[in-house]
Amino acid sequence: MLWAISRAAAPNFAAMREKGLPAHLDYLHSQKRILVVSGATLTDDGKEVIGSLLIVNVNSRAEARAFVDGDW
Repeated sequence: MLWAISRAAAPNFAAMREKGLPAHLDYLHSQKRILVVSGATLTDDGKEVIGSLLIVNVNSRAEARAFVDGDW
């Protein structure tokens, strides 16, 4: 079953993103068997990350939640 996960960026996200991006990308790579697509959502001008959208293929909401909880 496909689950769409939409996350809004926290106010201090830019600083957190720089520090955490390598670990985040490693996590996504480790989950490639369930990760269908992922990417940042941007402001209309494309200059600022305001969140992300991920789609995972798992059997339950609990598994989707575990995916989210495992990141960052």
